[in-house]
Amino acid sequence: MNTSDWLQLLEIAVTAAVGIWIATTIQNKFAKSRTLRDYFINELIALQSDYRSFVNNIWSANISSRAIKDTLKSLSGRIETLDKYMHKKFQLDNSLIKEAHVKFQQELTYASELDDQFQLPCVELNHDTKIRLMPFHDKIVEAITERVIDINESKQL
Repeated sequence: MNTSDWLQLLEIAVTAAVGIWIATTIQNKFAKSRTLRDYFINELIALQSDYRSFVNNIWSANISSRAIKDTLKSLSGRIETLDKYMHKKFQLDNSLIKEAHVKFQQELTYASELDDQFQLPCVELNHDTKIRLMPFHDKIVEAITERVIDINESKQL
């Protein structure tokens, strides 16, 4: 083998090594990005599930006034944290879910049944209150769904 043959072999080896390095780097970066997106999406799905369960408990009169207020407070904290980090990692508006939650919370705590039945083991909302709350709950579901779509479409920082 002469010098030009060795140079061609070296060129092939370097090209292959660079190709492998580029493919590995891009794949690792994509995997990290997908893992982070999946984490936030799973958290949003869990939040939506917890919200659905909470609302079902309210609708079926299986929850006390105190538990309603405690759950709203807990949900507020989770939403605040999720919104904060989704904004930080994906530059998403950090108030979409929070705004829908606050409106639902205000409308629910405005219901006279919560105060009237505070000492009872379970609060039973009247039909009109439930009808009034439904659009607010729908907005939360819509906001969570929109946020999942936003995460999938956004660029990670």
